[in-house]
Amino acid sequence: MNRLFLTFGIILSIYSSSLAQIDSVAEAVNKGIKIEFAKNTKSFAKFGIYTQLWARYSQFNSPQLDYDENSINNDFDFIMRRTGFTSLIVIDKFKFFTNLTVSSQSNTSAVTPYANRSPQLYFYDIWASYGVLKNYLTIGGGLHMYNGISRHSSASSVGSLGADVPLIAAPNLLTTDQSARQLGMFFTGNINSFAYRIAINKPFVTSTLPADTITQIVFHKPTNNFCYTGYFEYQILDKESNFMPFKNGTYLGEKRILNIGVGFYNHANATLSFNADSTKNYHNITHFAADVFFEHPLNNNRAITFYGAYYLFNYGPNYTHSFGLQESFKGSLAEYQFGTGEAYFMQAAYLFPSFKKSQKIQPFYELTIRNFEGLDSKKYHHNVGINYFVIGHHIKLTLQYENRPYDDIDFSTQRRSMLIGKFQLAI
Repeated sequence: MNRLFLTFGIILSIYSSSLAQIDSVAEAVNKGIKIEFAKNTKSFAKFGIYTQLWARYSQFNSPQLDYDENSINNDFDFIMRRTGFTSLIVIDKFKFFTNLTVSSQSNTSAVTPYANRSPQLYFYDIWASYGVLKNYLTIGGGLHMYNGISRHSSASSVGSLGADVPLIAAPNLLTTDQSARQLGMFFTGNINSFAYRIAINKPFVTSTLPADTITQIVFHKPTNNFCYTGYFEYQILDKESNFMPFKNGTYLGEKRILNIGVGFYNHANATLSFNADSTKNYHNITHFAADVFFEHPLNNNRAITFYGAYYLFNYGPNYTHSFGLQESFKGSLAEYQFGTGEAYFMQAAYLFPSFKKSQKIQPFYELTIRNFEGLDSKKYHHNVGINYFVIGHHIKLTLQYENRPYDDIDFSTQRRSMLIGKFQLAI
């Protein structure tokens, strides 16, 4: 753990030594890379690049054997969590957006003939849209993130409050979603204080069916059915645009936001279970959520941020899905992420007064409560951390401590920790 603090301190000292130059380039960075096709038109091309690098100390759920067959209980590693290249082309009412990304590369993946696996380079997003009626209705299609069921189901990883986006808001991750995206059509817009997004998608075909019949377990099955999803919010104070699908976790006090939202997701006959006589029961995947997002600036450039969400998930009776992100050893970081039942998610943050024009500090706290049918008790996951914004979300450092639950072989709930140091650059 000391190595992570040392690494984070070295990065922080490098940036602290150059603060005098940062304010002078902040304005240029905020504008980004933009090419206007002609004067006095709304046609342009904008290009971006972003990267999120992690230094991480992890406690394992149970002792693991390393590559020399020695027992180890923890690990320190480096992860390229995301690095992407974006392009947005706007020609009058037409939009075309792409996001080509390398996702979650660690020392366990490499482009060599002897590596266990290769890094994944693929399109997070590739979609086009047309503005049918001013801001009221836009229709588009492709691989997109105009999602239900909640605000964070369309979360911006660059604009996130914590070190990463909340997984609880992407209940089909690793199954019928691709990085919380699906292929389909979307309809979105703003009508005064009311904002909406609705999508009709063909989820990715997936299967967790076993070779033999297993009872009392729900499995994902291949299906050709459409899914239907949406999110609707009432924006009481400042208005947010649906020009792009991504939702920020914090605006750093630059907006006065009070939004109340509800959302849904439905995918018919997407899972099944077996009876003792090998007959099948088919189940719909149906999710609902309600949430509230509040951010308000205070005097002296301070601000408070709060987000609360309630989720109701249904994959079929007693369904649970356990996994861990970017595990060095299988099962070493796993916890129950999704399941049939209820979940609650909360974020709170306080933005301190700016000590420079662009530099800001923001401590935060995140709580996820999972109350699933297939578990014997509620599971509480805590994150506490601090953001240091060098130039807003464009250049920021995050230090986050996580405390997660897991069930050991005797089904007794234990707790393990993780410490993440994150550097983000986004232009």
